[in-house]
Amino acid sequence: MRKSTFPIALLLLILLFAVFPVLAQEGVESGLAVTLTADGFTIPETVESGITTISFANETEAPLTPIFARLNAEVAIEDFMTALQEGEEAAIALVTLLGSTMTMPMSTSEITYALEPGTHLLLNFGDGPPQIGQFAVTGSADVETELPEADMTVSLVDFAFAIPLTVPAGEQTWLVRNIGEQWHEVAIMEVDPDMSIAEIQQGILAEAQGPPAEATAEAAEPASEATAEATEAAMAEEGGPPAFLWLPMSPGQEALVPVNIPPGTYAVVCFLPDFASGHSHVELGMFQVITVS
Repeated sequence: MRKSTFPIALLLLILLFAVFPVLAQEGVESGLAVTLTADGFTIPETVESGITTISFANETEAPLTPIFARLNAEVAIEDFMTALQEGEEAAIALVTLLGSTMTMPMSTSEITYALEPGTHLLLNFGDGPPQIGQFAVTGSADVETELPEADMTVSLVDFAFAIPLTVPAGEQTWLVRNIGEQWHEVAIMEVDPDMSIAEIQQGILAEAQGPPAEATAEAAEPASEATAEATEAAMAEEGGPPAFLWLPMSPGQEALVPVNIPPGTYAVVCFLPDFASGHSHVELGMFQVITVS
């Protein structure tokens, strides 16, 4: 079984242990093109509200997995940074997570959003210090918000996926939407077709729960360093990232994303934590096996 290589729920904690680089910025544009280099994001200062396709160009040698967020009304970036020191739960209460996908090294991906006015952040965690980009969405909130038609809709609920059991292979466009009341993500990982659903689920749950804590120097290292090392080791062992990865999205949000998954058997999983119970979403039932053909 191929496991998820990005335990997304811990990524925000990396911000507690690093300093952001200074980023280059460009002028006003009506669209939005984002480029990640070794020095950070190059990103327009402003973009108009409404239906916008963001092009993510990754010019580094590591996967680009940007956490994309809009600061809530009357929340300053300083408030967000202070909340991060208190932990994930405090930080995500101050933002709306818009979701994003993974862009492989030296490649480009596109996502279409209905952007609302406000200050937006892109946070990327890869090799070296974390990178942050910031831009403003200007204009009216009363603009077109209906996204173009998609080939398939993937709905995220508490705690399940509304996704067909059989999904077409090849290039297509998905509408990913969170209709639950919690944040959610989507990790689609290839699994052994000869394994039963129970065996696949047992392996996924073992990964989500992680190894038992031990009173060692390794166990005491910061969560950010442990997560980065575990991610790198998993990618080396499993031969690559998930077939598809949709990063955290807040309730009520949706976006269009191109998808191209090869034929095979896959597990669909959300690893994010439920802060109320202390369990991961997959432990609460957010798991499904699909066939791509």
